[in-house]
Amino acid sequence: MTVCILFAEKPLRIHVPQGYHSGGASYVLSRESLRRFYEACNDPASKYAKDGGADDIEIVICLRTKGVYPGKALDKENRELFHPLSFTHYYQGFFPNWLVKRA
Repeated sequence: MTVCILFAEKPLRIHVPQGYHSGGASYVLSRESLRRFYEACNDPASKYAKDGGADDIEIVICLRTKGVYPGKALDKENRELFHPLSFTHYYQGFFPNWLVKRA
């Protein structure tokens, strides 16, 4: 199993079984994950929406057809590297309802 690191703190638990990481600003993929993404995009049997859809959901659908699943991006001290909110949100303890409900 190849690990795909997607830009997010925790997987959202809607739309896709086993959850997905919200894309937003960007994604971080391993080299192998990127190679498999390219393969999946060029595979006529892939079931992702080729003409639209929510990019973060569609990339997960596409990657899973090639055995790529999300993982956590952690530093040497086991701390998360990517966060969906600004520093101010975390510092002030403000978390939007969508994050609390779906993460």
